Amino acid sequence: MLFLRDAVTVSVGVTGTILLRNGGIQLIHPGDTLSLSDGASLVISRDGLTLSLSDGGTLSLSDGGAPIELHNGDTLSLSDGGTLSLSDGGTLSLSDGGTLSLSDGGTLSLSDGGTLSLSDGSAPVHSSDGQITLYTDHLNFGWGEYFTIQPLVSLPNPPMWATPIGNSYRIVASPTFTRPFTGSISYQYLGSDIADEDEKWLHIYRYDGATWHQLSTEIDEYHNIAVAQTEDIGIFALMYSIEIQLAAHGWELVGYPIQASQTVTRALSSIADYHPVMLDFDPTVESPFARWTLYDSAAPSEFRPALNTLAELQFGHGYWISTTNPSPIYWKLQDTPPTPDIGAAMLMAAQSALALPAVYFGKVALLPDSSTPLADLTLHAYINDTLCGIGHFTQVAQETIYTIHVLSDQSVGGLPGCGAPGSPIMLQLNGQELSTLLTWDNQRLHQQDISQAPSATPTPNNSMHIEYLPLIKK
Repeated sequence: MLFLRDAVTVSVGVTGTILLRNGGIQLIHPGDTLSLSDGASLVISRDGLTLSLSDGGTLSLSDGGAPIELHNGDTLSLSDGGTLSLSDGGTLSLSDGGTLSLSDGGTLSLSDGGTLSLSDGSAPVHSSDGQITLYTDHLNFGWGEYFTIQPLVSLPNPPMWATPIGNSYRIVASPTFTRPFTGSISYQYLGSDIADEDEKWLHIYRYDGATWHQLSTEIDEYHNIAVAQTEDIGIFALMYSIEIQLAAHGWELVGYPIQASQTVTRALSSIADYHPVMLDFDPTVESPFARWTLYDSAAPSEFRPALNTLAELQFGHGYWISTTNPSPIYWKLQDTPPTPDIGAAMLMAAQSALALPAVYFGKVALLPDSSTPLADLTLHAYINDTLCGIGHFTQVAQETIYTIHVLSDQSVGGLPGCGAPGSPIMLQLNGQELSTLLTWDNQRLHQQDISQAPSATPTPNNSMHIEYLPLIKK
């Protein structure tokens, strides 16, 4: 047992042994105790040196002993049953990056007013596998306060537009810790878990029990480390997705870069709040009136079976998309070969927004005595004398719903003589011209109910009887 009193100073030298001030050397053997009291101090300050207690060694601070100070990357390591005991006012101070490492049964005991002080950056908290580290900002734990990091088997409600990398973790505070918290999260990931060209899409996400929040993340691709600031604890995961920035409100042509097909609802889930509308053009379809398919996320429920004909997004296709707000759109990236050239994927699509059709839909009011089967109903759209659209009908509950795409006058995606902005559209239902007049506009979808009843033509009021009386003068 080594006792140090009366302001004697012990330092750890280059060899890691304990050097006494008078030049002597003291080794702590298994079962020995190093006791500092009455103002003695232990300083580890040689840029990365380590004091290691193992095999039952004990370091005891009591009776008001001066603090152990760890800084400049120094480490105090307790393992294999080593014990650090702080009591009666003993203090362990970690600053400037000093580290206290407890493993394999190492014990830190605080009692009778013992204090663990973390300052000037504070000591990090590591997960058991070393993949995630929590750094706190000038946070001193009180008695009974702590953080724990727990690895998770699976993610709760994982976002459909992102792919997790490595493990996810839950960071939990003790019930007694109720103060505001800020800090940073560092993730160590394997280079084999993600392709080099996809690392730029990595973000750390935090789950608050209801929603996943994407954190602003810095990526060190050389060392495979992701770092992000966080203002709360919770569940953390490292995920990536391809991000396509939609420039502005209105139609925009984007390529679908994912090797595997996805349902359109899944692919657009990250921007569902912006009510995306998507159009697809397939030039291989024989009929020019059947080459366009549509998906409208905000369509009224009764119109969706008739209106939403686009069900799945295919690799290599270009799609026209419109949202109510410019916002990133996140595509879930599968573990597939590198993304192809998006420009080449767009060659199959109509190249100009003017080529998009004008879309109209609504309810059809048939005559009460109409006996025409739904399959035999026809709806044609004419601009001047050119047939520019053929409608489709769907029975939803007791309602007859129509949809019609009125083509543009563009050579790709349209027909010569058809729609241009402001062109009047005449509809014919079963060969009968309707009184409803439409104006060609492909900037948005148009809901317009139509009626089979003939247009009402004003007739003269012949019920008035006029008589001419003589004028009598006196």
